[in-house]
Amino acid sequence: MNDKPAKPSVDFPLYPHRNGQWAKKIRGKTKFFGVWANPADALAKYLDEKDDLQAGREVRRGEGTTIADLADEWLDDQRARVQSKELALRTWGDYRRTAQTVVDILGPDTPADSIKPSDFQRVRERLTKGRGVHALRREITHVRMMFTWGFESELLPVQVRFGPSFKQPGKRAMKRHRNEQEKKLIAAEHIRQLLPVADVKMRAMILLGINCGFGNTDVATLPRRALLYVDGHAFLDFPRPKTGEERRCPLWPETELMLRLAMTVRVVPKDPADAGLVFLTRTGARYVRVKETEVEDGDSKITNIDIVAQTFKKLLKGREFDRRGLNFYVLRHTFETIAGDSADQVATDFMMGHSDQSMAATYREKIFEHRLLKVAEHVRHWLLPNVSPA
Repeated sequence: MNDKPAKPSVDFPLYPHRNGQWAKKIRGKTKFFGVWANPADALAKYLDEKDDLQAGREVRRGEGTTIADLADEWLDDQRARVQSKELALRTWGDYRRTAQTVVDILGPDTPADSIKPSDFQRVRERLTKGRGVHALRREITHVRMMFTWGFESELLPVQVRFGPSFKQPGKRAMKRHRNEQEKKLIAAEHIRQLLPVADVKMRAMILLGINCGFGNTDVATLPRRALLYVDGHAFLDFPRPKTGEERRCPLWPETELMLRLAMTVRVVPKDPADAGLVFLTRTGARYVRVKETEVEDGDSKITNIDIVAQTFKKLLKGREFDRRGLNFYVLRHTFETIAGDSADQVATDFMMGHSDQSMAATYREKIFEHRLLKVAEHVRHWLLPNVSPA
């Protein structure tokens, strides 16, 4: 918001936050106390809560939890999960944007336990604007999480009723959306065109994308210790960062060579915690990272930085096959598609790091390396049909 109001008095302890509320930073966290239009009510709320907040205690609420209270408490709880590394900072940033949207729509001082299905319908209508079905699905999940957390944390006396309309897009809508999109595939000849013009690190990343189905975060967090040898064959033993699922991938000779060359051009890491990574940018940073910076009002800005995506997009620029939606992650889709044609979906899923909830998986204790090698060679022959088998 623009045109922030002046403080009603020189000694007024709160400042006008850009979200339309009076706020104050207490114990390193921005707390909100009411809308600009009611500075007296905001001051009263601050005076009522400040002792608890400054002592780090849970606020003793007399008149129930407001929407702003609920959002603030939920975000504080989720931020603690970021500190314990149970939740990614990027995900917390997504939660914060969703919570702010809910506060803007329903009003910060609205009692949270008074929200009705018609209110959630208004929220859904706003969330639908400018978002695809996948983004809408995430946003609705976040809203439901926040209100469910409020009930389970005893901030709400009863579980709110979301109503029959406040649901994620159904399977039919998801399928229709998928069918309307261009297939997320890249042709073998187009990959072959990109490899010679990419630098050593990006060439290694592209090969990891099509050899192992690695995505942006996979290559950015790949540790050097993941490389191992079994009976003379190079493998990467690297659980998926996103889910922790076990994953092992045989490396083609071409991928192993580029991976080792990439390790020789590493720079000194900016953060000592990144010393074990295979890939670092020329400035010594991670290729995919989340940056948090303080901005005005003591708030913070979260920026998602993806140099893998940026570099790959530059490689595509000006090429006839470049199109909207063609990005580095398409390599992962392509690997799954081509590897699935090898007639060993179990081995393909294991290389992709997909969770297998079947009964067979419960009894399966091991997937033997020769099955993984067969899948890898199948994809290699698709990409490089003229090379000799590895």
